[in-house]
Amino acid sequence: MTTDRRILVVEDNAPYLEDLKVILVKDLEELEPVGESMVEKAIERLDDVELIDKIKLVIVDLELHGGDASGPADFEGRDLILPKLRSNACWIPAVVMSRYFTGDAHVLAEATPYGFDAVVPKKFFSESRTYKKQWQRVKEVAAASRVGVLTGRDTHKILHLLTQDIDLQIGAEVAKEIDKYGGEDFRSALRLMEFTSSRIVIDQVVQGFSGLSVVKLTCRRGGRRVKWLLKFGSSFQKLDRELAAHRRMFLDGITRRMSVPVLWWRPIIWGSVGMIAYEFEENATTLLEEIKSNGLMGGLRKIGPALEELYRGCEVEAVIPRNCLEGTISRADTSGLRAKQGAILRALVAREPHPHLDRSLEVRLGPQHGDLHTRNILIGERGPVLIDFAHYRGIGEGGVPLLDLAKLFVDIWACGGGIPLNDILDGGVLRRQGEYGRWGDILIDSEPSGDEMRLFRLAVACQLAKYSKYTDVAKEKRREAQRALNNF
Repeated sequence: MTTDRRILVVEDNAPYLEDLKVILVKDLEELEPVGESMVEKAIERLDDVELIDKIKLVIVDLELHGGDASGPADFEGRDLILPKLRSNACWIPAVVMSRYFTGDAHVLAEATPYGFDAVVPKKFFSESRTYKKQWQRVKEVAAASRVGVLTGRDTHKILHLLTQDIDLQIGAEVAKEIDKYGGEDFRSALRLMEFTSSRIVIDQVVQGFSGLSVVKLTCRRGGRRVKWLLKFGSSFQKLDRELAAHRRMFLDGITRRMSVPVLWWRPIIWGSVGMIAYEFEENATTLLEEIKSNGLMGGLRKIGPALEELYRGCEVEAVIPRNCLEGTISRADTSGLRAKQGAILRALVAREPHPHLDRSLEVRLGPQHGDLHTRNILIGERGPVLIDFAHYRGIGEGGVPLLDLAKLFVDIWACGGGIPLNDILDGGVLRRQGEYGRWGDILIDSEPSGDEMRLFRLAVACQLAKYSKYTDVAKEKRREAQRALNNF
């Protein structure tokens, strides 16, 4: 199952736009193009977060208000559309066309004026001698140029990598994940990751709820084996946000002691699939695996240094619970709750007033991971490290570390980590710190205050609402979460 992705065409000449859409659909392109003749409408499209991941290519007319024989009347394709595209989705290739461009499309495709990824004459699409093979080459050059710009490699290097043989060894479970996006696109993207290894083994799917596929990858470099955690899928915005948050984390001074480096600072996107990769220490295990092997306290003690590093320097501030929790759950997450008992969560989703959500509380603010579950904490010989900072809130961004703990403990419970749900709901995991870890960098005092307990319980309820809908969670756990929420 491959992702249905489209072409966005920005063209001011309505008749030409309609002709171009027909040409692309019938002769050059399998997928339906999305055409826009107004600049404002095109910009609106590029601001649509639901549409962005469905756009695989943008074709822009250089001049969007026409011109005469002397030259373009404007450069709005360059000055208005291109900056918006680069700001919102820098990974999407952009082809500029103009009736003032002349020459062979093969040659012009190699030229990238004004920051576009390829250039073609406007008549390229209307001439009868334009063939699908020529169009395929233009698209390939544009896509290669985009990858090259984002990773600091030239277009010819990218095109050369696409021709390299790759010995890919995969298991049946991994093959199913790859088939979701198309095997050839996956292999091409893997070539562009440039692991510089002639043999790559992918043998394990890592559990997660991110909507992306996560696998362990091993390659050999010289006499050493190097392991990577590879994340891939068609949620390109999510991949890009994750790496952007990773950069902010480094700017906040959070060191290598609790995080791992990424291979590229932008996702590698080719066709229907995008990829990012984290260095993965040999023999490293997830916190979930550690807990199942060595018990809850053994795992919690091992992650202490990473969390101390992350939450160092928190300050006590007043917060409105609604502002911290808004966006955590959706209407779908709260469906099935009884009308009276689910009133707080429904008020949060519907943005209706509620005293438990709108009265300020005093808690510590500071860095917040934002998705602290047991698969995002790895434990190796060098100690614990954290990955996946897609929802990271840095210093001064209103992060609430207490919400990380709510997510972590609910995840431990949901995945069978040996912690009773009542100990999470009543805050026992915070009060009995000798039993469940020490949280001195998160709590105001050694024991949680009333404000901290209230916010923690609200956050736990939000997480339970989400986990009760995850099909990865055992049915009995989902039912237990629903029962707890109906009495919340």
